Amino acid sequence: MIHFIALAKFKKDLSTDVVAENMRDIEADTK
Repeated sequence: MIHFIALAKFKKDLSTDVVAENMRDIEADTK
């Protein structure tokens, strides 16, 4: 169970990084 929670947190952190990366790309395009 703990492993599952850790994996879910890891995926959440990973997806957050991807979103942040995409946001930076969008900001760069609009400037």
